[in-house]
Amino acid sequence: MQPNPSTPSAQGPNVDNLRLVHDEISARLARLDSNGDRLDTKATTLLGFVLAVGTLLASQSALTWLKIVSFVFLGLAAIFGVMAMRPRMYNDAPEPDKLWLHMRARTEMATLALITQAKVQVFAANKETHEGKAKSWRWSLIALTVGIVLTVTALAVGSNNDGGPDRQHPAHSQR
Repeated sequence: MQPNPSTPSAQGPNVDNLRLVHDEISARLARLDSNGDRLDTKATTLLGFVLAVGTLLASQSALTWLKIVSFVFLGLAAIFGVMAMRPRMYNDAPEPDKLWLHMRARTEMATLALITQAKVQVFAANKETHEGKAKSWRWSLIALTVGIVLTVTALAVGSNNDGGPDRQHPAHSQR
């Protein structure tokens, strides 16, 4: 039985195929980097909401224990938001000086294969970093949501107990 010439084992590595794989991995690295930028933008927006809700809560009279719990969750949202957008080391492959020193004497196919392999490893490391950022952002969003629900509850309960329309002020009760 003759080997099929279209199978990789019969033809050996192909420069065009390596270029295709290299280009796809490079595109995936670029998309991952772009997703990281979007996560930073979301985290910044979320921190703005934390600040706005915290300022609103601080300026209103509300049930004290519920207000404290609300601030705790808003604080957690801020902490996780900062963790989501803090600078992290993203890898890039290969480093230009190493590329020049170690690859200049190799064939195009060997160089392309080594660069592609390095980018696969970098993608795995960067993906792990990105997933950490995304996890922090999700926890921040959950904490903000709970903080908002508690804030609304604290303000609603506080307005019914501290100066709502049913409360008589001492100045009006002496008339």
